[in-house]
Amino acid sequence: MPSDLHVSATAAAFVLLNLAISGAGAQSVQSSAAVPTQEPERVADDPTLPITDDNIIVSGVRRRGVTIGDIEPELVLDAEAIEAYGVSDLAELLEQLAPQTGSSRGRGGGRPAVLLNGRRISGFREIGNYPPEAIERVEVLPEEAALQYGFPANQRVINFILKKDYQSFRADLAGGTTTEGGRENGEAETSTLYIKDGWRWNVDLEYRRSARLLESERDVENAVPQVPFDILGNIEALTPGEPVDPALGTDVTRLAVPDDAGEAAPGSLTLGDFEEGTNETDLRDFRTLLPASESYEFGGTLNIPASDRFDVTLTGSIEGSDTEAEQGLASATLTLPTGNPYSPFSNDVSLYKYLGGARPLERNQETSTGNAGLTISDEFAPWRWTLNATWSRTETLTDTEREADVSSEQALLDAGDAGFNPYGVLGSSAPFVVDRAESVTAITSAEWSSSGTVLPLPAGDAKGALTLGASNRTQRAFSRLAGETAERDDLDRLRYLGAFNLDVPLTSRDYEILPAIGDLSLNGNIRVEDLSDFGTLTTYGYGVNWRVNDKVRLIASWTEEEGAPSISQLGDPVTLTPNVRVFDFVTGETVEVTRLDGGNRDLLSDDRSVMNLGVTLDPFEIENMQFSIQANYVESEIRNRIEAFPNATAEIQAAFPERFTRENGVLTQIDNRPVNYDRSERREIRWSVNFRKRLQRPSSGGGRGG
Repeated sequence: MPSDLHVSATAAAFVLLNLAISGAGAQSVQSSAAVPTQEPERVADDPTLPITDDNIIVSGVRRRGVTIGDIEPELVLDAEAIEAYGVSDLAELLEQLAPQTGSSRGRGGGRPAVLLNGRRISGFREIGNYPPEAIERVEVLPEEAALQYGFPANQRVINFILKKDYQSFRADLAGGTTTEGGRENGEAETSTLYIKDGWRWNVDLEYRRSARLLESERDVENAVPQVPFDILGNIEALTPGEPVDPALGTDVTRLAVPDDAGEAAPGSLTLGDFEEGTNETDLRDFRTLLPASESYEFGGTLNIPASDRFDVTLTGSIEGSDTEAEQGLASATLTLPTGNPYSPFSNDVSLYKYLGGARPLERNQETSTGNAGLTISDEFAPWRWTLNATWSRTETLTDTEREADVSSEQALLDAGDAGFNPYGVLGSSAPFVVDRAESVTAITSAEWSSSGTVLPLPAGDAKGALTLGASNRTQRAFSRLAGETAERDDLDRLRYLGAFNLDVPLTSRDYEILPAIGDLSLNGNIRVEDLSDFGTLTTYGYGVNWRVNDKVRLIASWTEEEGAPSISQLGDPVTLTPNVRVFDFVTGETVEVTRLDGGNRDLLSDDRSVMNLGVTLDPFEIENMQFSIQANYVESEIRNRIEAFPNATAEIQAAFPERFTRENGVLTQIDNRPVNYDRSERREIRWSVNFRKRLQRPSSGGGRGG
C-alpha cells in the first residue's frame, strides 16, 4: 500500500509541475489534470520563472529504479515477498522465479535480460551472489520491454532494485548427502557487500566439492554386453556361435574362464577346467551416474558513482571446475592359438576379456574461465545511455580413456611365450589409449545502447532505443583420437550489431486523446547483425501494447528473425565417449555404444517467425493482496532449426543412416553432433495465476495476557 501512495503523490506533483511550466493559473487545475504519469523525468527548479502567486514550482523525482517506457511489470515483489522465498542469493531467487521469467519466444535455455536499478549491467554474474536482503523490490516485465534496452524480443526482463544503504558479510559452510547414500557434497562460501551513497562493491569466494555416485548405488539394471567380455574372461570359437572344441560337442559354444586360471602354470590347464556358461561382470560398479566434481569461483564488483547520473562499474572473476566420470571397463578380444602353453583347445579360439585389472575407464574434464567487464552509464534527459565492454576466456581440457592397444600381447600369444598368461590381469603392459580434446575460446565485446524521447506527440512522447555493438570471438579446437592428432584452424567470428526500436503512443487516457479506447501504442524494431563467417542476418518485428483500463492489458507482437549457429556448435573439438548406454529402437535392446560429440561445420543459419498474443488481468484490488491472471499464446515456425541430435529412434536412424554404425547388426557408434531440421512448428498456450497476500506479523508488545 505504501508504494501505491508514492505513485499517486508523484503523479500529483507532476500535474502541478505541468501547470507551472505552461503558465496556467490556479483556475486551470481541473481542466489540465490530464498529464502523463508514465515516466516522469527529473526536473530542477527553473530559475527563469518569476515567483508569483500564479506560479507553483514543484521538483519531481522519478521513482528510483523504474524501467523506461510504458510497459508495466507483470510481477512486482517487495522486500517482504522476496524474503518469503527463503533463498540465500539472487541466483537461487532467479531459479525460484523461473516460471514467471521463462519465455516461449527464444531458442530455449536462456536467462531473462537482467537490469539493475532500471539500467543494463555487464551480466547476471555481476549480482548473482548478492543476498536477497539487499533488494528493495523485483520487477518482471514481458519480452517487449527488452527491446527498449537493446535486447532482442525473445527474453523477458527482470529488474532488481537495490536498497540505498546496505552492508553485509556472510560466511556459509554446508554439507550433505543423499537419502539413499552416496554423492556426499560440501561447499564453503564467503561474501561481502557494501552499498552506500551510490557506491557499491562486493567480493565473493566459493568452493564446492561432490563425490561420485555409482550405478551400483542405485537401482539401475546391469546391461549385459552384446559380446561376453568379463574380468576373468570367456572363450568362444573364432566364429561366434560355432562349437568351441569338437571334444566338447556341438552344443558348447561358450566357456567361462575358471577363477584360478590367471595363476595357472604353462600346460596345466585342461578342457575340464573350463565350464560351459558365461562369466558376467557387474558393470554398475565401474560406471558413474554422477561424476565426482570440484569447483571454485572468485569474483568482485566495484561501482563508482561519479555523479547522480554518471557511474562506472568494474567486474572481474576467475573460476574453474574439474570432473571425473567412470565409463565402464575397457575390453579386448585376443586370439588364443592352438599349441599355446595356456590353450587346451584343439583349434584357435577367441578370449573376450576386460582390461586394467578392473580399473574403470575415466573421463576427466578441466575447465578454467576468466571474465572482466566495464560498464559506464550516463543520462542526459530525456536520454540515457549505457556502454558495456566485456572480455572472457575459457579453456577446456578433456581426457577420455577409450581402449587399449593389445597388439604386443597378441604377439606374445602367437609366439607361444610361456611367460605370458592371457588369463591374468591385462592392462599394465597394454596401456589405455587416451583421447584428448582441448578448446580455448576468447570473447571481446563492446555494446552501446541509448534510449529516450524521439518526438513529442499528442498522446505522449515517442520513445526510441538505439543499440550499436561489436564483438570478436575466437575458438581454437584440438583433438587427438586413437593416437591421431587433428588440429582445426582457428575459428574467428567478428560481429557488428545495429538495432533500433520505436514506440509510438496513439491514444492516452492521461492526455485525453481518445480516452475511451485506453492507452494504445505501436512499436516497431529492426536488428541487423553482420557476422564474418555467416554474412548479414536481419531481425525485424512490430507489435501493439494496449492498456484497456487499470484491469486489462493486451500485448501482440510479430517477429521475423535470422540466427546463426554458435561458434561452439560449429567448432567444438571432436570427442569419443565409450560405453554409453542407449536403447536401440531398431532391435529393441539396450546396447553400449561409442558416442561422437563435437562441432558441425556444415550447419546452416535458421529463420524464425514468431507471433505472440498476451493478456494480463487484474480483476480486483484488495489491501495487502496481489491477484492477477496472465495468458500468452505463442505460435512459432523455425526453418533450418539447429538442435542437438535426437534420440536414436527407428525413424531417426532411417533418416540419418550415416550417423549410425553397426557391426553384425549391433549398434556400436552414434554421431551425436548437432544438425539442422528442415522445419519445426510450435503452438503454445501458457497461463498463470499469481496470488500473493501479505500476512500480518504478530505484535511484539503487550506483555502476557490474562
